[in-house]
Amino acid sequence: MFRYRLCAVAFCVVLLCPAVTGATLEEFDEVPVTRWVDGGGAELKTLEQVRASWSSNSPFFIVPVRPPQRRGNVCCIVVNDSLYPKVEQKLARDFVGALEREGYTVNIYRTAGGEPKDLRDFLIGRYNQASGEFTAIFVGDLPVAMFEIEGGFENGKPFPCDLFYMDLDGVWKDEGYEEGVYDVHEGAVEADIRFGRLTAGPLSYGSSVEADLVNHYIDKVLACRAGELRCLDKALCYVDDDWEPWGLEWANNLRLAYPDADAVYDPYTTWDTDYETRLRHDYEFIQVCVHSNPLLHQFLRPGSRSSYTYMSELHTIKPLALFYNLFACYNARFTETDYMAGWYAFMNNDYGLAAVGSTKSGGMLHFDDFYRPLGGGKTLGEAFRYWLAKWADANGKTSRDWHYGMTVVGDPTLRIRPDYIPVLIRGFSARNVGDAVALAWDYDRFFPVRGFNLYRASGVSGLSDYNRVNRALITGTPPMRYVDEGVSSGRTYTYELEAIKGTARRIVASVDVDVKGKRPLSFALAPPSPNPAYHQTTIRFAVRGPGATLAVYDVKGRKIKQFDISSAGPGLVTWQLNGGDGRPLAPGIYIIRLQNGLDVAAARLVVVRR
Repeated sequence: MFRYRLCAVAFCVVLLCPAVTGATLEEFDEVPVTRWVDGGGAELKTLEQVRASWSSNSPFFIVPVRPPQRRGNVCCIVVNDSLYPKVEQKLARDFVGALEREGYTVNIYRTAGGEPKDLRDFLIGRYNQASGEFTAIFVGDLPVAMFEIEGGFENGKPFPCDLFYMDLDGVWKDEGYEEGVYDVHEGAVEADIRFGRLTAGPLSYGSSVEADLVNHYIDKVLACRAGELRCLDKALCYVDDDWEPWGLEWANNLRLAYPDADAVYDPYTTWDTDYETRLRHDYEFIQVCVHSNPLLHQFLRPGSRSSYTYMSELHTIKPLALFYNLFACYNARFTETDYMAGWYAFMNNDYGLAAVGSTKSGGMLHFDDFYRPLGGGKTLGEAFRYWLAKWADANGKTSRDWHYGMTVVGDPTLRIRPDYIPVLIRGFSARNVGDAVALAWDYDRFFPVRGFNLYRASGVSGLSDYNRVNRALITGTPPMRYVDEGVSSGRTYTYELEAIKGTARRIVASVDVDVKGKRPLSFALAPPSPNPAYHQTTIRFAVRGPGATLAVYDVKGRKIKQFDISSAGPGLVTWQLNGGDGRPLAPGIYIIRLQNGLDVAAARLVVVRR
């Protein structure tokens, strides 16, 4: 926790400074650009081959797998239709369950055919309906937005550009000579949402099968969240010769997330065999800066021929790190067969979770604006979104040359925190009650914690300015409640919930709330959440006097369960989806009925298979 708060304070200082200054822009011109390296059999697919990967000539369709929900911290998972049946069990049950326990509202959709614009328009609709943070995860081969920049590093060569799916209020146009390739991006160009892709279809080396890689990847993510997948709290910054002058600076940037980070940038040390040896060390995070193509890294040494680390060698080594920042051109070009970023993340061993990299030349600069929030407990997707929003268009065409094409390969909801606490949060809510905010959450006592802290920031999803709300540690038996009276009317607040176990601390959930001031106490029944429900649901209500009853009925009108309400005012019931006899409910539709004298209210609940 101490490290997290220090980082948060430092991050606040950055946000108070101008977004971009003339001095910081010099880096775009001073740093040598990453360049394509011939070899390894790498050859870029044509535009027609890329479009064929998702059947672009077929009509676009997209259907929900589970009833869409719009409230809270939304994670929208879009899956290739033909892949979905092969990963359904792991994805729709295990992975979704893990996200829901961390406070996400998860929506899953199957899709096929169409164009990138169709999929982006769909995301815009979901994003505009969401009431909190929004994350999109693409699983499988989906429409690829290609972009080109006239002149510059690529000289008009089209490249995959996932910023197209992250900036949902900007304007993208295809005005060039090559149809199906965007070349204009204007208006509000900043990244709006968190984004990551689970694209394992191109990974065929060693007779690999896409569904097997995705299912195994989900197992790794679940193991990480359960605290079972661990590395040393240590990182490596490996910088090849062309960027030696920036080696120490970039290592210090990485130390904002990992205070213990090795810096290797001696031109006589950075060599393929040395790098490959370090891949077997127990680093949690590796940043490698090297000229590349989708299938290899090229290492330089003064007075010697170049040496290479090939994708096939990576597959044999099976690195032990969890996260990668690939300052390595074309390495994250997810349209190419056996692209290295894909193998870094989806390797069929027990390690590898995510890689940040570029689909063309260029890469990440101003690393501090990525590592500071990452080290402050933000998700990989949020740290990347913040950095991309700040720098992708900071210097017009030059910064676009560097940064358009950057993407996240892997689960963007992951955090790098080495002191990961396995705590299962079953919901974190905040609601305005008069001049205060009532917060509630539940957690599984199978994963005990010492207690909780609440942090509050003014503004939706703020990265800074968080202040601790509670004076003493919040303890007790679940469900947990806390009333924050230190708020002002007419403002929006973000709350973060921190779990504490021993000396380890972790932010486990966040929520936004609008404070509108005093409201007369009324009779009300809110929709249950989550709904549909798998294991439990929370029912919130308000009554004017004692003697009220809250009961659950099946569709035939038979009473299944009743809760007695002993006092007036707002209330909350967390229900484990069992009947009066204690047995779990069968899947189906149930009616929740609240009655207080002549006042009656009802809400529908869908219970799905457990």
